Amino acid sequence: MTVEPRPTYQLKIVLRDTSPPVWRRVTLPADTSLGCLHDIIQVCFGWDDSHLHSFTEPASNRQFVGFEAPLDRVPFRDSDEESVTVAEVLPCEGGRLEYTYDFGDAWRHRITLEKILPASTPDRRVRCTGGRRAMPCAEDIGADRESVPVRPVSLAPRADLAAAARQVPLIASALRLAHWCQGGRAVTSRGVLKPALGRQALQELAWTRRGLGSAAPRTGSRRSVALRPPRHRDPFWMRWGGF
Repeated sequence: MTVEPRPTYQLKIVLRDTSPPVWRRVTLPADTSLGCLHDIIQVCFGWDDSHLHSFTEPASNRQFVGFEAPLDRVPFRDSDEESVTVAEVLPCEGGRLEYTYDFGDAWRHRITLEKILPASTPDRRVRCTGGRRAMPCAEDIGADRESVPVRPVSLAPRADLAAAARQVPLIASALRLAHWCQGGRAVTSRGVLKPALGRQALQELAWTRRGLGSAAPRTGSRRSVALRPPRHRDPFWMRWGGF
């Protein structure tokens, strides 16, 4: 049985009352139920799904809730979110829908239909294709939202990242080795450095004989010897001829 292709909806979901705003962009099949959209929002924003929620049409004030909690719905006003699709409540581009999570803290999300993409393949996967800023730890914080830090998702400038990476011992040692090997170094027929070059490398790179380190252990120091990584566990082990 072949699955008929469905249009794909591109939604922008913004967590309201946050500055700077936290938002996600999602693509999904147009016939996705609101119940499934609830699960998608929970994952994209990092919520725990430990509170009640509802969808609301701004124009009609019609609400869609999960009927697994029957005491929290209003008869003749609320509808089952599992029986309504995204396409039914957002038929046109630019349409909006409100999603509220945790009626106590009232985390409101504005859902906007940005684009209706043509149905090309029967691909029904949901994708989070964009967004800004990571979610704070905001479960059960009450109304004091100004105290919740909003962490940026964007990375630091490349120069800052490179400088931070050079502070990592293994990366710093690898960079020193790459610089030391520029122009090539003579090796034996077994593919290891010649003894003289091995001693030169240990001295110039400030490595221990058994791995990467800041200095050679002192003779007779059992503590230093015990900390030496065994050959089969150290991926950076280098065999020096004559050692």
